[in-house]
This record gives sequence, structure tokens and C-alpha cells, in this order.
Amino acid sequence: MNTDYFQTTIKLKATRAIGQANINARSLAEYELPLPSLDMQKQIVAQIEQEQKRVQATKELVEIFEQKINDKIAEVWGEELHEEQGQNASSNGTHKKVQPVQRAVIEQAELGLG
Repeated sequence: MNTDYFQTTIKLKATRAIGQANINARSLAEYELPLPSLDMQKQIVAQIEQEQKRVQATKELVEIFEQKINDKIAEVWGEELHEEQGQNASSNGTHKKVQPVQRAVIEQAELGLG
């Protein structure tokens, strides 16, 4: 709808009344939207599905690395992880919440920068 072709074509169908353009629904419904070929549409869908799989796999990797980092933090602090509560128990029996790791740290680890 933002193409020059659409804007020019649709303005030709517009009527003016007191300085304001109006396009009736019938004129708009008659406008044929150009669509890519069916083969091209299938290629686009396949490409999007492939990218969605990559995104999902990346999300799963982030979760895995977040857990590994939290486990390592708990190990360094000498705390035992209680997964069902999402808390750590220190040797004196008190509970501390595991701090979430910042996204930048995870991205650096994935890129081998950290």
C-alpha cells in the first residue's frame, strides 16, 4: 500500500468532496493486489519456517547456557541448587535466590568473547 503504484492508482479512484478525498469500498475492493507466484510464496514460507527453527534453537541454547552459568555460580559460591524452588541453599541453611545472568554475558559467551 505504500508503493508509488498503489498510491497513484488508488488516488485515481478517489472522489473529492469539500477538499477531502474519499474512496468507496467498492473501488477499493476492485483493486487487485499483486501477489508473487505460488512457487515464490512456497519458497518464502520455507525460508520463514527455517528461520523460526533457528530462532527456537537459539532460545533453547540460551536457556541451557543460563542454567549452566547459574549452576557454576552456585558451585563457586558453595551453594546447593534446589531446582524445584528456584533457590540456592547455602551451608548454613539459608536460601538465596540465584541472580539471573544478564543477556550481554550470555551473548558474549556464545560469541566466544567472554
